[in-house]
Amino acid sequence: MRLLLFVSSKPQPAQVGFTLLELLVVITVMGILSTMAVMSYDGVQEQGQYDTTRFKMTEIRNALLQFRRDSGSNDFPGQGQYDCTDAANGNPSNANPDFNFPAEAGSNDSEKIAWCRHPANFWMLFVDPFGRATHDQWNEDTHRGWHGPYLTRKSGLLNLSAGNPAGLPTQSGIWGIADTYLNSTATGIAWSTLSEPERGGRPYWFLPDTDSDNQPDERIVSLGPDNSYAGSGTNECLPNANNLILCLLR
Repeated sequence: MRLLLFVSSKPQPAQVGFTLLELLVVITVMGILSTMAVMSYDGVQEQGQYDTTRFKMTEIRNALLQFRRDSGSNDFPGQGQYDCTDAANGNPSNANPDFNFPAEAGSNDSEKIAWCRHPANFWMLFVDPFGRATHDQWNEDTHRGWHGPYLTRKSGLLNLSAGNPAGLPTQSGIWGIADTYLNSTATGIAWSTLSEPERGGRPYWFLPDTDSDNQPDERIVSLGPDNSYAGSGTNECLPNANNLILCLLR
């Protein structure tokens, strides 16, 4: 008896899919690419924050310099005719009687002076501290007086409590300006009614020249990405590893 075997000539389908080794290789490569993408994004984001902060500091610098030119006596906020106190009349412990302090400045002289002098307070760039009528703020003949607002107000009021990153004096109701280094959990910093994208930023601050080295050291400071103040060192105008510093007259 003859047994016939029929073998199909139709090709068998090839095995599909990946081996375990191939899958491990693909997963490893994808992980490396993802890490590189995240690092690249973080770098771009950090550079963007740095560039925006420097641009904003330049805006504040230009506003302060224009304020100084308009004063006619080279006075920055808190100096000369814009002194927060009544020192010109021999009463340095009294608040300037000609200023129209807002309610958040407090009720007594010491509270008003501390509020007015706070490094993070830029209120004189937004409103005429003397509270004069518009036609009395600026002298068209001499081109002197208050000719603001020198900045467009965006940020809400700033409340600084103990333990704030800069070690600034505690104060509430400051007319501050938030930087771009977002940190909604920063200790000691609380903003009210902030507009995006400023929510959670740290305040810029203006430091006057207080030493006797005959160098103009008035400067604007941003805490930078590490959220701490490293101090001014021997040269107040040199940036350091932690902070962004912009001197006004150098």
